[in-house]
Amino acid sequence: MKVLTAEQVRALDRRSIEEFHISGMLLMESAALRVVASIEAKFPSAGDSNIVVVCGKGNNGGDGLAVARHLSARGYRVLVNLVCKWETLTGDAAANYNLLKAFPVPVLAIDDDNIAGLRDQLTHATLVVDALFGTGFKGPVRGAAEAVIAAINAAGLPVMSIDIPSGLDADTGAVDGTCVRADWTVTFAAPKVGLLLFPGAQQAGTIEVVSIGMPPQILGDSEGQCNWVTVNIVRRWLPARTRDRDANKGSYGHVALFAGGHGYLGAAQIAAEAAARTGSGLVTLATADSALNVLQARLNPVIITQSLSSTAQGTIALSALDEAIAIGSKCKTGAIGPGLGIGRSDETAEFARRFIKEFSFPLVVDADGIAALAQSPDRGASLTAGRSAPTVLTPHPGEMAKLLGTDTKSIQSDRPGAALHAAKEYNAVVVLKGDRSIIATPDGSWYINSTGNPGMATGGSGDALQAL
Repeated sequence: MKVLTAEQVRALDRRSIEEFHISGMLLMESAALRVVASIEAKFPSAGDSNIVVVCGKGNNGGDGLAVARHLSARGYRVLVNLVCKWETLTGDAAANYNLLKAFPVPVLAIDDDNIAGLRDQLTHATLVVDALFGTGFKGPVRGAAEAVIAAINAAGLPVMSIDIPSGLDADTGAVDGTCVRADWTVTFAAPKVGLLLFPGAQQAGTIEVVSIGMPPQILGDSEGQCNWVTVNIVRRWLPARTRDRDANKGSYGHVALFAGGHGYLGAAQIAAEAAARTGSGLVTLATADSALNVLQARLNPVIITQSLSSTAQGTIALSALDEAIAIGSKCKTGAIGPGLGIGRSDETAEFARRFIKEFSFPLVVDADGIAALAQSPDRGASLTAGRSAPTVLTPHPGEMAKLLGTDTKSIQSDRPGAALHAAKEYNAVVVLKGDRSIIATPDGSWYINSTGNPGMATGGSGDALQAL
């Protein structure tokens, strides 16, 4: 699913209006109806519901005024709080304010002196509809709006945000000061980047993406390079496993994994078994011969093992390079890194770097493989940039900081930017691990993966991911 920035949203609106002659008022009306449908699904008893709508003076506020009108027409008790003087409304927002006058909906103009009126309304409310600020907002929130958001968050009521929670940066997910904490957000046409990245993802609640009648080709033509990873996207990426009388284990790929060493056997085991469990027809684990006997005793028997000469520290020796490349070339797909133990042996680090450079088939580099790259004078960029076959790097934030010569805080402050930078510099697909993992490609496309759960924050999860 395509994900949009604030500028791309403005471009969609502009094209809808200018090229396809769909009025802004019609788009606003359609948006309001979709929001009302979402509210009705969750609060079907109109007579038992008191809904407080809080509106700003922009188009998001106009959406809120239209929502209030339609809710009132359906029998809901509605109160509108306008965080501006009605005389300052313009365009479609002003038109919706004038339409609302025909309905029994009280409108309270809020400023710094009468915030108490809103607080009193909230004590009797069933739901708050947030229509203060839209996708064009850049923080921090000031003045009466700041007090309004604080009152909404303190009320302990269900909150629905229109398009994006007020106070949230639509492009980055950043919150500069205060921001509405929504239980759910109804967003139009496509998700916004800020809804999917932290801390914005914590403010948005459940995200409902709804169509408001924009021509589908407009969204298809937009230059958005970000996508939200969904089940349908992943399904297209995975090769079909069809029933065939000639199908066998050799039909579904052979992965060569170079991992492990004395004292670091768990990472190798987890990665190898993850590859087998997720559908690889065959998996070969190549590790230091000094560790192989212990590893075989605990390894799933479906894993093929290969021993490589080891250093005095029990890690893979540089002399094993030619044999390792031969093993990987036979399998035609490789992965390197988990538990190699390069901190114990400079020789093993050099083995990893030379393998990455010389292996001529698709390769995933993780963990100690990334650390070996980062030790190079150019942090390994030339080793991967010159590879003829696809490369995938799977760093966590600390490893990414080493690849880019910075610190973890800088990486976390702009995760998409860091992943895109690394993808270009290393000519690789980069998976920046973490909650809302970022997948970036050298051509500038990137993806947000919103799956997973806090239980994955444990040792070994990264090793399993590397094998997938």
